[in-house]
Amino acid sequence: MPGLFDILRKLGGGKLLENVIKTDKKLRDQTIMKAKNINIINLSYNEKTKPYVSELLEKKFGFYNEKLLPYDMEMISAAEAHKGVMYRLKRYLYPDDYNALICASTVIQLEDRRENKMAKQFRLSLSQRFVNRGSKIYNMLRSNYFENLILPTIDEIEILMEKETQDKKVEMFRSYFEQLLMYFPFAIWVIYPTSEKEIMEGIKERFEQPYVNLVCIYGRGKKNLNKIEKVCKNFLKDKKDYTSTKEDYGLRGTKAATFKIVRETKK
Repeated sequence: MPGLFDILRKLGGGKLLENVIKTDKKLRDQTIMKAKNINIINLSYNEKTKPYVSELLEKKFGFYNEKLLPYDMEMISAAEAHKGVMYRLKRYLYPDDYNALICASTVIQLEDRRENKMAKQFRLSLSQRFVNRGSKIYNMLRSNYFENLILPTIDEIEILMEKETQDKKVEMFRSYFEQLLMYFPFAIWVIYPTSEKEIMEGIKERFEQPYVNLVCIYGRGKKNLNKIEKVCKNFLKDKKDYTSTKEDYGLRGTKAATFKIVRETKK
């Protein structure tokens, strides 16, 4: 398993360490020793690493919070867990969006392990630090859109713009990603303030796009799931060309589900 130095270097954290090392000889020696201590234990968190992890991550990710000190190591573990997505997107995303992606990955890892209190704290930090962009990036990562939509789009950009410079490719991708953050045409994420009217309007708007034949509606918690189910039934009334399915699962110990509405295309 790679050490902290290896992962931070791949994620761009090496520059932070280089700046610290150049600043002061004493700091240089301390930093090297701290990195060695963390590498020796192969990313496991304990009292020895607690004073060091936050120092290495504070400037890189902007998440300094005393309440989160015992959990800072989770950000490195999460970065490793989603390394396929992280490494590919590092040169395409804006730095803040990339850091939000790392934090979103942390939340997902904690949720999957049912460490709900920790996940809630990271989720709060995600929304506070990155506002709406952070929540949208979390939603897309949690729903596998980075693997199934965004990475394939990068593949297409690299093929279609093969003769263009990397800067041109990055510019094209960032324009595309910005549009997704402003309006995601293939899915709706329902939270408690979302009304039935808003869900219905969101479904109708998306199916008005000729290229959209599938809309997924994600929700968690009994109230949200009841709202979505009611709206889906009302939407499907008298619509022969549309079908729906529901997939149940659990998140943070609560009921969650994905509702899929499909429009059959004429052959």
